[in-house]
Amino acid sequence: MTIKKPELQKALRSCVKSWISIIKEEVKSNPSPFTKGPNRGLNFSILLSRIKERLENNPKYKICMNLISSDSHILKHDKTLVGSAGSRTRFEKEQIPSRMLWELLMYNDSFDYKVQEFNRLYASFERDLYESKIQFTHTQLLGGLKDIRTPLKLKSGVIIDKLTQKDQDIFYIFGLPTQFEWFVPKYVIKVSYFLKKVIGDSETIDSAMQKRNLEEYMHKSKVATQEAEDVICVLRVFKAGKIFPLGSISTSDSLFYTGSTGSGTSKLNRISDYSISNKELNKFKQLWKSFQDFKNTKKRKSLNIAFKRYKYAGEKELPEDRFLDLMISAEALFLPNTKSELGFKFALRSAKFLERNQDKQYYLFDFMKIAYDLRSEIVHGESRKNIKLGGNDISFEYFINKFEELISKSLKKAIELVTRGENLDDKYWNNLVI
Repeated sequence: MTIKKPELQKALRSCVKSWISIIKEEVKSNPSPFTKGPNRGLNFSILLSRIKERLENNPKYKICMNLISSDSHILKHDKTLVGSAGSRTRFEKEQIPSRMLWELLMYNDSFDYKVQEFNRLYASFERDLYESKIQFTHTQLLGGLKDIRTPLKLKSGVIIDKLTQKDQDIFYIFGLPTQFEWFVPKYVIKVSYFLKKVIGDSETIDSAMQKRNLEEYMHKSKVATQEAEDVICVLRVFKAGKIFPLGSISTSDSLFYTGSTGSGTSKLNRISDYSISNKELNKFKQLWKSFQDFKNTKKRKSLNIAFKRYKYAGEKELPEDRFLDLMISAEALFLPNTKSELGFKFALRSAKFLERNQDKQYYLFDFMKIAYDLRSEIVHGESRKNIKLGGNDISFEYFINKFEELISKSLKKAIELVTRGENLDDKYWNNLVI
């Protein structure tokens, strides 16, 4: 990005560097309670307020503020609300040097000036100043994911990355824990999106424009949330293991916007060692690409239900609830628009779909028929601790895990077929079993 205001960049750099020197002197002579964790921001604010007079009397600060005060683009944002249709905060031009300093030092234990970080922050500042949109990030905290190479870019604006200290602090502000008795989450899904920059309070903005901006905010927020859910869904379909959401935040690194929003989800007391090795990454990314291609096809109504319920199953704590969601997923795939002989067709279609070997088809037919009958029993209040299959007694939990593996395998194959143009309707299933 070409810098439009090199003189302002130079003045801000000099101001921030001189402020950092003052802060180092202060910390050396009067140790600060500046520490990691959720109180870090408060302690840093206390430190800055303690030396506020020294900072503002600094000659380089005054030179910097003279340039800022004469900039028409900055003055357009000054002393009014700036943000998006979803939320705006009051911006004052005096905040620019202090926000730059804050971003440089908040997670910098050595209080050192870092050239690359400053240049990145200034480039972002100019982008937000001149462009008509502000970038936001939807961050979904992941439970259950033990290891994956990061950052893993899945598509433009969608990555799996490590949980940062900054993210942890924001989650903490919203009462969303990032540490649990049984595990400590390490990864997040980040989805970036842009919203129209809104300057001014409600009285100064045309009502029709407000409505359009609000519709854009609602739509893009929903799309970002869905993108994160899609990543979780594909992770679950890819291999066995428990991946589950633990809360989400929406933030912006824009110097013109300081707000955040957050929401929590149920905490699941479920340990998982789900990992994707480097050798598995290409297969996972291929499945993700196929899933994206599938989403762009029109013939996917029942398959949408199948994927959605498969995802929901991974969030259920009771084994019966988990099994019922898996069954709904399987029925949406194997029984679209089917009204008769449901149990028989369910078992036959799934066996033919998953296996070519006749002996394995017989085994799968029996397995899926038991699954269908078990669904009816659970719905009517009955339960089984053990299930007889092939002359052997197996536990209900083991049966569910095997069933989940089969549905995962089915969904992977369904994605491939649909993206190649196949329509998995009644006609397809009837032809399959002839």
